[in-house]
Amino acid sequence: MISSFKDQFTEQIFDFGDQARVEGISSREKAKAFFWLGALNYASSPNDVNLAPDRPLERLEGNLWRLHKPEGWTISFEWNNGDADSVSLERKQ
Repeated sequence: MISSFKDQFTEQIFDFGDQARVEGISSREKAKAFFWLGALNYASSPNDVNLAPDRPLERLEGNLWRLHKPEGWTISFEWNNGDADSVSLERKQ
């Protein structure tokens, strides 16, 4: 379950999907991000969102994880006590 967001941008997309009023992301990208944030919300472990080889899940350091999406975005989060904390949707550099 998602227990916290790192920023309002990610929280708006989680709450409103492609209807979120945020800039810098297309409606299609918002819809896909909404799907992956929903999957993370229902996950009981980080590996639950490791669903496809073209969207690899990467463990960084400690409890920090990053899900790569082919649309040019990543979802980063900390996994603590069964919850995703500080969830952030970011455009790949």
